[in-house]
Amino acid sequence: MTERRLVQLELAALTVVVLTMGLWPFLGVLDQWPWGADATKWLSYGNVENPTWTDWVFFHKHFIGYRPLTALTYVLNSTLGGYRPFGYRLFDVVCHCAAGVGLWGVFRLWTGSRWAVLAPIAFFHHPAAETVVPYVSRRSYSLGLALGLAALASFTLWLRAPAGTGRGWAYGLLSTVLFPLGLFANETVYVLLPLMLFVALHETGSGQAWYQRILYCLPAWATGLVAGYARYQVLGKLGGYERYYFAYTEGGKNKLRSVVDPDALDIFSAAWSYALFPTGASGQPSLLAGRGGLALLGLQVILAYYVWQVVVEPARHWRDPERRGVGVAGLWFGGLALLYAITGTWFWRQGYALAAPFALVWAWVMVRTVAVPGPLRRRLLHAAPQLGLLLSIGWYSPSLGLDPKPLETRTHGSHIVNSVLGQTELVRDGSVLWLALPARQPLAHIARIWITRSMEERDLMVKLLAVFDEKPRDPAMVTADVFLQDDRLRVELHPGMRWYTVNETALRLTGDQVWLDRIRVRGRDNYLVTFEGPDVVLRPIPEPPEGASEAPAFYRPARLRRRRAQTRQPSESTEPGSSPADVESEPLDTGTEAAR
Repeated sequence: MTERRLVQLELAALTVVVLTMGLWPFLGVLDQWPWGADATKWLSYGNVENPTWTDWVFFHKHFIGYRPLTALTYVLNSTLGGYRPFGYRLFDVVCHCAAGVGLWGVFRLWTGSRWAVLAPIAFFHHPAAETVVPYVSRRSYSLGLALGLAALASFTLWLRAPAGTGRGWAYGLLSTVLFPLGLFANETVYVLLPLMLFVALHETGSGQAWYQRILYCLPAWATGLVAGYARYQVLGKLGGYERYYFAYTEGGKNKLRSVVDPDALDIFSAAWSYALFPTGASGQPSLLAGRGGLALLGLQVILAYYVWQVVVEPARHWRDPERRGVGVAGLWFGGLALLYAITGTWFWRQGYALAAPFALVWAWVMVRTVAVPGPLRRRLLHAAPQLGLLLSIGWYSPSLGLDPKPLETRTHGSHIVNSVLGQTELVRDGSVLWLALPARQPLAHIARIWITRSMEERDLMVKLLAVFDEKPRDPAMVTADVFLQDDRLRVELHPGMRWYTVNETALRLTGDQVWLDRIRVRGRDNYLVTFEGPDVVLRPIPEPPEGASEAPAFYRPARLRRRRAQTRQPSESTEPGSSPADVESEPLDTGTEAAR
C-alpha cells in the first residue's frame, strides 16, 4: 500500500472518530439553553450590547482567574447570534473536537505511529468530557486545551525544522503566539511551559546540542511571563481559589465540601484517581473502585502496571526515545495533578485537562504493547491492563449516552424557555409576563433570565410568580388553575407549587391563591403564563374592577431595602453549582466561585 493511501486511511479514521465520538454525543445539546449562574454572567457581560464589554474582557477578573480570550469568544458569539444558544454550543463542541485532533497530531509527531487515532479515542471516551462540553461557562477548559496542544505540536515541528529556514521561523512564530493565547484561555496551559523543556531535551533528531534546543523555549517562556504579569496586575495575585473545595462521591451522589486547610496529597490522589477510574457525571461509582475485592485487585494491578510503564521504564531506558517519550507525557499528567494540589481545590471538570496526557500515555503504551514480539497470547496478556483501563473510563463514557439526570434538567429548562418565547409573539412590546413555571426556583430563575435577555429589544418585563417547592416528579404537570369570579381572574396553585419570593421581597398573601389584578403592573399589558402538561397557556390579566382593592401584592420593607443597598457587591456561595436564585433584580452580581 502506498504512503499516500496510508495517510488517507489515517485521516479517514480520524474523521470518523471525531464525528462519532467527539461531535455525535453532544449534538442534542446544540439547541439547549445554558444553565447556571456562571453562564448568565459570561454571556451577559461578554455581550456586544454591553457598553463595558471591553473592560470586562481585558481588564476584569474572570471569576477565579484572568481569561480574556475566553471572555472574547462570548463577545464573538453574541455578535453573530445574540443570546440564542446554538452558536455558543457549537463553539464549545468544535473546541472539544479540536482538542481531540490536537492530541492526534501531538501523538503522531512524538511517536510516528500510524495508530495515533488511539489518542483521541481515549480522550473522547473519558467521562470528563461530560463535565465540560455541555456547560457553556466551562469552555475555557476545552479552548485552552485545544490551543495548548496546537502550540505543543508547532513547537515540536519547530525543533525538527532545519535551523534558520523560513519553515522553522514560521513554526517558531506560531508556537510563540499559541502559547500565550492558551494561557489567556485557561490556567492549566501554564503546565506546558516547563514541559517544553523536557520536549526540547527529548527531541534529539535535529542533531543540535541540548543547550541549543533549550533556546527554542525562550520565546514561549517570555510570552508566558508577560501573560503571568498581566494576570497578576488584574487579579492582584497569580490566581487560585479564595475558598477551597473538594469534590467527592458518596452514596452514588456527587458531594462537595468547603475546606479550610486543603490537603495537597488528597487532591493529588483524587486527580489521578478520577483520570484513571472516573465516576459518572451524577456521582455513580467507578467501575473498579468500591466494587469489592476482585475489582480492587484489578485496580491495583492496572495502577502498578502503568507506574512501571510511565515512571520506571523511562528512568531505566532514558536513552530510548520511545520509552523516554511516554515519560514526557507522564510528566504532563503529573504536572497538572500537582497544579491542582497547589491550588487547594479539586472539581471533576479539572479532569478534562488530565484526560489529554492520560490519552497520550494510554495510546503510547497500547501501541508499544501491540508491537511486543512473541506469540499472540503474550501480547494479549500485555494488552489486558490497557483494555481494563479503557473499560474503566468508558463505563460512563459520553459516547454511550449522556448522563440522564443533568440532561433532563437542561432539556426541561430549554423546553420552558422555548415555549414561553413562542408565546411572546402574541403580546405587544412593553408588556409584562407573569410566569408560573413547572420547575424549582433555581431552574425557573435562570429560565426567566434567558427569556428576558432574548426579548430585551422589545422591552418586555418578565417576572416569576410561582415555582415548584420541590423537584416535580412529572415536569409536565399543571402549574396553576385560573378562575373567573366577579369579573376578576383568580389563580390557584397546584399542590407542590409555591409563590416565588426573592430575598426581601415578600408576598402579602396567605393560602395558595391570588387575584391577578393585584399583581399587575400599571400602564402595561399584563399576561399570566402557566403550563398545562407540555403546553404553555397565555392569559391576559385585566385591570381591577371599580371598588376592588388596588393594594399591591408585594411589599419591600425599608429595613431590607437598606440592607440590599449595602450588599450589591458580588458574593460567593458556599454551595458550588447553585444558582443565584435568591437574587432576581441583579442576578449577574451573584455567582458561585466553585461552579466555574
